[in-house]
Amino acid sequence: MFSPFETSIRHIYDVAYIKDAASRYQGDEQSLLINRPLHISIIKSTPIMLSHKLTVLNKPGVIIFNQPETFQTLSGTLQESDRERPDMGNINVTLAIKSSTQYFNPRLVDLQLGNLEQNKTIWLYRDLSTSWGSRRSVYGQLVMENGTIIPWAILHLKINYQPGNSLTLYAQANAQGDFDIPLNSVPQPARNISTYSAELTILAPTVSQLSTSVQMMNPDQFVAVNIGIKNKPGTHSGQPPEIDFQPLMSLDLKPDKRTRLLTRDHDRLIIKH
Repeated sequence: MFSPFETSIRHIYDVAYIKDAASRYQGDEQSLLINRPLHISIIKSTPIMLSHKLTVLNKPGVIIFNQPETFQTLSGTLQESDRERPDMGNINVTLAIKSSTQYFNPRLVDLQLGNLEQNKTIWLYRDLSTSWGSRRSVYGQLVMENGTIIPWAILHLKINYQPGNSLTLYAQANAQGDFDIPLNSVPQPARNISTYSAELTILAPTVSQLSTSVQMMNPDQFVAVNIGIKNKPGTHSGQPPEIDFQPLMSLDLKPDKRTRLLTRDHDRLIIKH
């Protein structure tokens, strides 16, 4: 029976924030929490002794993790030490996150829980359909030299829109390697500037990840890849051209146009681990 001398205390075990990667150009502090329905499930957790009672509460932009041990009922006058969060140990979890409306791409994420002081941010990338119809964008398809499609790669596009001013846009290719990076967030250049200078870098699944299921991946495990710029000169007749690969692709972009990115003399953008 409840007594007036009993006090209930609940401590949050841990928290992770889910943010829209399309707003990441504003900086981590100003980027937007996702206020759309998501389906979140734990597909792996260790150690079992600590994690078997772990519960997940999905709020707009926030995942709250709780354990039964985070709820206590104490009798008598509370001391300051009674209010302190007890050490409940660490749990390693793998989450699967899906957008209920397919507005965001699905993904896996690995988290170590139990330390509230450690910031945990999960970035979700918008589905390709959300950028269709944009008059200002950079688009293309990612493949390897042998034509193998590279799914879910993360693209970083740094745009120098005015002298001394730049921002970086973040986007993700879909399961077919297609990408489309809207430039709507980029300010219009000064009147005397007809192009943006830009730099593209790409993080792609590892060879090991590509050999497993590609329906859902963890982008945090992707690695930087080299981008095919153009064919090297001097390729012998009858042999496939040798491609010049670089870790960064320099670009000149028209501010009000859609620009398709290709490896020169090829019909797609070729990358290489």
